[in-house]
Amino acid sequence: MPVTVSRLYCPYNEALNPLVQLAARHTDAWLQQFNLLPDLKAYETYSSQGFAYMVSRMFPTAKRDLLFALTDLNSLLFLIDDQIDPVVGDPKDKGELRHFISDFMSVLFTGDVKKYSHPFLSALDNVWNRIQAMTSDLWQWQFATALCQTFQSALWQLDNIKNSYTPTLQQYRMHRPYLGAANIATQSIPAVLGISGNWEKLSPQVEELTRLAEIIVCWANDLYSLDKEIKHGDLYNLVLIIQNQYQIELQEAYRKAVAIHNNDMTRFDIKANKLTRVAYSGALISYIDGLKHIIRGNVDWSERETTRYQFQDLN
Repeated sequence: MPVTVSRLYCPYNEALNPLVQLAARHTDAWLQQFNLLPDLKAYETYSSQGFAYMVSRMFPTAKRDLLFALTDLNSLLFLIDDQIDPVVGDPKDKGELRHFISDFMSVLFTGDVKKYSHPFLSALDNVWNRIQAMTSDLWQWQFATALCQTFQSALWQLDNIKNSYTPTLQQYRMHRPYLGAANIATQSIPAVLGISGNWEKLSPQVEELTRLAEIIVCWANDLYSLDKEIKHGDLYNLVLIIQNQYQIELQEAYRKAVAIHNNDMTRFDIKANKLTRVAYSGALISYIDGLKHIIRGNVDWSERETTRYQFQDLN
């Protein structure tokens, strides 16, 4: 039976890019253009998962071409994540995953895809070329680095499974933003806002706020996806990590996970308000607002607009 999900604390107003329907239609066609799914039913399933709404809520001010590109890229990353999940359950395929990661990063850093036959890589080349035309070299390097971090954590997870090791809560917290690609979302903010995102001697407060936003998104995702991951036998979920570490019942672990999410959300809100009051630039204030959009957008998309997660009515 689906898990009953508590309504999570999120003090920010919702927002939605008015181009969302155009983005959805564009990405549906783009997925088919590169033959990224096996049949019509699979395309319909991915369309129902509403990735255009996720991106449009996280980046409500993104301009048309960049919104389309980010929706394409995020849809591709979800497809890759769905491909990696079975591999994670079968550690003997780690070499194949490493090879794919190497090819993926080669597209970003060299643009050479002629030797590759995988449709994911051809699609990546297409969307990355479009993104490069709209962003700076510095941002592209930072974004590619964020993707490297995500893949590194996927390999860390695979090693743990191969060795039958369940991480501690502290270890999981360190890797979770990368496993959930939340760092990719926050790294997209400067491109959307047209700012460098490379403030000189980036203050520890801004960095801490960014990390908090990333983990909040991932905690929420763990709570929304708990039922799905239990069914799939995936132990990499905050609730299940807590249950294992403290040897407690699932419901108690769930309550502790909600408390962790809400506590981090409160910390973020306090720190964001304080930093906004002393912000030294309008760009920084816009960046903080961008973090808020990502947090709230993830909640609205998860609760309203995707079939990816199954749960009972919120309470």
